[in-house]
Amino acid sequence: MTPTPIEISPVKLRLLQFIRHIGISIKAFEGQCGLSNGYISSMRVGIGSEKLDDILRHYPDLNRRWLLYGEGRMLLSQQEEAGEGSALLTDQNSLKYYYLMSATASNIEGIEDSEQQQPYTRINFPGYEGCVGFNVTGDSMYPTAKEKDIVVVSPERVDTIINGEVYLVVTRDGQRMIKRLCIVGQDEESGPIIRCISDNENQTLYAPFEIFGANIHNIFRVKGFISNTLLA
Repeated sequence: MTPTPIEISPVKLRLLQFIRHIGISIKAFEGQCGLSNGYISSMRVGIGSEKLDDILRHYPDLNRRWLLYGEGRMLLSQQEEAGEGSALLTDQNSLKYYYLMSATASNIEGIEDSEQQQPYTRINFPGYEGCVGFNVTGDSMYPTAKEKDIVVVSPERVDTIINGEVYLVVTRDGQRMIKRLCIVGQDEESGPIIRCISDNENQTLYAPFEIFGANIHNIFRVKGFISNTLLA
């Protein structure tokens, strides 16, 4: 059964990014702006106009258009200094986060297709520039990754697998999984023999298994995970 997509508001993500930037807790930010305790955690779609006015009244340098639409720089002062021409987030300076797609979605293998119509938002997250992000479903990689974390990936080739590293694998028969990979042998016809290992200690549910390199349709190197505690 295909996992239900986890909807995370892009406005909420940008607001959390701003809170990280100013270096205070979510609870402290809510208190400063007159928001009820837990308001940000409960955001599902966007932000009410009155609440937005409260936030901008307390933080006038926060760019309204950036917060609502992802346009321009986070801070108005940054935008004025940089000039309009360098204000946009691009593949070179941001992470493209597909917030309605899980890492096991059926159309993930076509994500590099320019015709891909899945909605996304861009996040300025240092170290993940040029990567793409999806939602994690399931607990096979716990505690490395948990349900609702964001997995950040970039495309790789099978022949570049580094033993012990984590990858998002798409097989030719339609399986999609996040696993720690190790090459344990070589088959003359089917290429490398790859052991797929879960980090979850429950080996009854998540026992290691092996696949052939020839059975892999696409492979993505996992660059890291963004914890769901930042999205709560």
